[in-house]
Amino acid sequence: MKNLKKVILIFFYSLNVLSSAIAIENKILFKVNNEIITSIDILTELKYLEMINSDLNKMPKKQIFEIAKKSLIREKIKEIELKKFFEEIKVEDEFLNNLLINHFNSINIKNIYDFEKHFLLLDINPNLIKKKISIEVMWNQLIFDKFNQNVKINKDDI
Repeated sequence: MKNLKKVILIFFYSLNVLSSAIAIENKILFKVNNEIITSIDILTELKYLEMINSDLNKMPKKQIFEIAKKSLIREKIKEIELKKFFEEIKVEDEFLNNLLINHFNSINIKNIYDFEKHFLLLDINPNLIKKKISIEVMWNQLIFDKFNQNVKINKDDI
């Protein structure tokens, strides 16, 4: 009986040591104003970018890292600018859900449940993707509203 307890104790101890050995260290890599970008953010962005663009796998890791880094920096800048105009970054749920389903339709996502399940399987928080898409939608709307009156269309040239 004592031997069994020892074996179980050793098993759980080694399992704990092994799980802590494979943990990813989360470090602050960049700071954009007061917004931080961590190593976990970069890894998540890498997973996301590789999921939406399979050609990234053919590139060198260093180049993929740079793409993910620049993508996150651009996103943080957009988020900071949007906060100057809006109290919160939020898109109407029904609109966002339809947008997500349409956007990820090519990877067999037919509803929000599929969307959430798919990203959870990739170890990506679905709310993070919702936030990314919300930032992009609000940014596009802000740019449109800001510069719409400056666009002149010459119907004869078309």
